[in-house]
Amino acid sequence: MKRTRYKTKREQGNATVVAVMLLAVLTLIGLAVSRIAGTDTQIAGNQIPYKQSFYVAEGGVNREAAEVGRGNYPVTNIDDFTAPLLAVLTLIGLAVSRIAGTDTQIAGNQIPYKQNFYVSEGGVNREAAEVGRGNYPVTNIDDFTTPLLADETGLYGGGALPGPSHDVAGESYAFDVFYEGHYVPPAGYSAVHFSRYDYMINAESGEADVRVGSRYYKIGPKAG
Repeated sequence: MKRTRYKTKREQGNATVVAVMLLAVLTLIGLAVSRIAGTDTQIAGNQIPYKQSFYVAEGGVNREAAEVGRGNYPVTNIDDFTAPLLAVLTLIGLAVSRIAGTDTQIAGNQIPYKQNFYVSEGGVNREAAEVGRGNYPVTNIDDFTTPLLADETGLYGGGALPGPSHDVAGESYAFDVFYEGHYVPPAGYSAVHFSRYDYMINAESGEADVRVGSRYYKIGPKAG
């Protein structure tokens, strides 16, 4: 059996209200967009004379510079500095020369600090290699009362430093290696079988007292 459904007057009235509201919203949006576009156009129009004047002035500078290059604006007396332009150029030259001299002096003063920094940094890496080889052993991984393992005088508790000479390109440095404890290993290692052992390595070089310190760790068997 076919059923026919008829809309009530109330339903028709609701649809009309919704349509009117949507039309009003779209009208307001259109007016807002139109007003913004008109404002942008007006601003751009107001900037035109200023931009034109700027380009004319800039072109004028380049035009007259060409005449100076051709020698068409001769200087009648090269020792006459009453002309303000020549005086300004002279002062600028002196200022640039003084700045360049100051920069050179500053760079020269920084050389010993940079050299000592590179030696200290190299010393940290040098001692980290010994830590990685196990040449600074930790006798008790749970003892933090005497964490110093070694310094430039030798191993803690006696013994000579391992490996070749402890220097960087022939430059000696002072250093110390500390044991910082054991922790959970990083991702990728089983916490059941491994532990992370941390070390603090410091190195110092030169009269400039440049000191570099870095924290290193290595992965080993699980701490008991």
